[in-house]
Amino acid sequence: MNRASHGVAGCAAAFLAWSSCAIGAVSANLSTPPGSSATVTITVTIGTALGTSTDSDTKTATTTGTAVAVFAPDSPPFFASQYNTMQISFAATTFNFQFFCIPIFGCQNLNATITNLQFTLVEPACAGIAGDGTTSFGNALMHIAGDYSTSGIAVTSGVLDLTAPASFSGHISYPGADSVTLDQLAMANQSFVVPPELLPAGVNSLTIVIAPALGNTTFTGTYAASPEDFDADNDGSFDSCDSCTDTDGDGWGNPGFPANTCTSDNCPDVFNKDQLDTDGNGIGDACEAGPPCPADISPQPDGDGLVNVGDLLAVIANWGGGAGNIADVNVDGAVDVLDLLAVIGAWGTCP
Repeated sequence: MNRASHGVAGCAAAFLAWSSCAIGAVSANLSTPPGSSATVTITVTIGTALGTSTDSDTKTATTTGTAVAVFAPDSPPFFASQYNTMQISFAATTFNFQFFCIPIFGCQNLNATITNLQFTLVEPACAGIAGDGTTSFGNALMHIAGDYSTSGIAVTSGVLDLTAPASFSGHISYPGADSVTLDQLAMANQSFVVPPELLPAGVNSLTIVIAPALGNTTFTGTYAASPEDFDADNDGSFDSCDSCTDTDGDGWGNPGFPANTCTSDNCPDVFNKDQLDTDGNGIGDACEAGPPCPADISPQPDGDGLVNVGDLLAVIANWGGGAGNIADVNVDGAVDVLDLLAVIGAWGTCP
């Protein structure tokens, strides 16, 4: 069975429920080829003593960009992706606007030049990939940066500095061996309000809305196996977007995973659903040194100093019990044959 068929066989209809299975993943460094461009529409709304007026202008700007992505499974067709980084840069462009147009008297002109415009992904974004290759990132957060200067009805300059949701979508295809392409990009509009202290005399407000049409901006590159583990708890969700990375499966999340919304586990490597912390030191009892003889469970843990038939019977009496059960000798959340073996292995006088 090849890698692709193995990944698909392990997850039926995975593109519809891609977080439900644990599979391999590959990483890819992507970039935009020469000739990439975007059609950028800038809409400016200006407020003066004459009232408020709005105008738009559309220009085509050359784009360049890079991205680092992770795809699952370990060969196409992929059904999940995570973009760890993404940046799109736009060539300097001047836009022309006309405001307060009055017949016979004409319009007030404004020229706005946007330079160093960049859209940068702030944190990893994850999404499933449908069977037709479409993908949509509703959780993306972008930093929009750049410089602007205006002349005409308002003479001012400043910087664009905005971090805001910027959902984007695209299409994944496979143009060649070990290669992947993200195209048909679309991104949400971004709005920037010029701070009052930067407004020139006579201007009460100035709002700039940037609408990038990225249909001619493509990311492409090759993918390869990566030594990094992108799914620590093997639940099929990338760690950067997993709402609960939980390696021991007890419902409490491992510390150190910013995307976690579940409560932090006080013993992340050992199943301890009860989160007992008898001494209140922040470390679960399951992770601290237990009694000197854990298999001595009859009549209570470390009760009589002997591991004998009484302890064996205690395991049998509690057979099938779960986490926190007195007979769960190996503290794995279940009373079963492993606990029986632990008692037999410790048979005799406690040390």
